[in-house]
Amino acid sequence: MASNGNVEENNFKEEKNINNNDLKGIQAILNQYELFKNLTEEEIKLINNQAKILNYEIGQTLSTKTYIASNVLLILEGESRLIGSNDGNEFTIIKLGPGSIIGLGSILSGSGNESVLASTQIKALAIPDELIVECYKKNKTFK
Repeated sequence: MASNGNVEENNFKEEKNINNNDLKGIQAILNQYELFKNLTEEEIKLINNQAKILNYEIGQTLSTKTYIASNVLLILEGESRLIGSNDGNEFTIIKLGPGSIIGLGSILSGSGNESVLASTQIKALAIPDELIVECYKKNKTFK
């Protein structure tokens, strides 16, 4: 689903895959956030098997308006900024912190529409876009 460009190529540091044997751990992380509270056990297993923890440094791009990334990011730690522009001048629309989801709007709309930069070091759970779309289509509570 991702287009040719990839934010993932932006020198983030992959911390680790989620421990595939730790479903309770991934469920505990996801249950902290309203969007993920009603996932089925099967959906949690899929996320557990496919998600990764990514780390971003200050100033790194988490998302751009020029393409749709291959992952939706759930910020676990740190702060980022949603960037807007007017007449070539960039400005912060809103600060995003733990629990914020980056990339979902782009995936659901079918076009890149979010420019997000790390304001601090970021730790994020990267969930593949295909998995997010599957949950969105099959799970009526995932909205």
